[in-house]
Amino acid sequence: MAESRVRRQKRESLAASWRSLTPAQRLKRAAVMTAAGLKLRAAGLASRGKASIVRDAASGPFHDIRRVLAVLRQLDLPHALIGGWAVIVWGFLRTSEDIDILIDLPASRRRELIAALDEDYEARWLEGGEDDPVSGLVRAAPRSMDRFPVDLLPARGSADRGALARAVAVTVEGVSIPVVSAEDLIAMKLEAGGGQDYEDARRLLEVLKGGFNEARLTEACRERRALDRLALIRR
Repeated sequence: MAESRVRRQKRESLAASWRSLTPAQRLKRAAVMTAAGLKLRAAGLASRGKASIVRDAASGPFHDIRRVLAVLRQLDLPHALIGGWAVIVWGFLRTSEDIDILIDLPASRRRELIAALDEDYEARWLEGGEDDPVSGLVRAAPRSMDRFPVDLLPARGSADRGALARAVAVTVEGVSIPVVSAEDLIAMKLEAGGGQDYEDARRLLEVLKGGFNEARLTEACRERRALDRLALIRR
């Protein structure tokens, strides 16, 4: 079914409004939306007599981002925000409960990282399965129910380490948050190849409207063997 004129106008108006915000403003607005959505979900579950977790603070995601980034800086582990929260930074309006961070983590330092996170999180190494797009990650599950889980994904090869080197700093609530570039993020999403990943990549190309380095995007996709997927979402 073709999109109606009213729906198209509403979508375009929302996209234009979102693009007018700074990356930091997008992150803060998304945090408020995530908290509100979780409260509504909890209320709906409660109305059906089901137990639920209510996260009270809209700044909850930033508490966890600040805490984990402080640990990574203390350990001198290169890192950058990826996943849904990075998608938000570069202009596609959606919410994400999990926080994903790419880190340059040698296998020999996994235990050191897990121990450093232990005060606030139940942290452990999760081995990836045969069908997983990642070989494994450190999952930091918060001990407090009003906080957000953080997944720390070790960099694999030169493409990931190049993305870390090109990360862009975004300042939110006085904290500098490194975020992978839009070009690297799109390439990473296409490499992952899931349904939400394709949607994120397609929407980022749409909202950025050419406001990115085309040569860098092509090279990033080539490094990740995703040029055919880039061509596919551009049809």
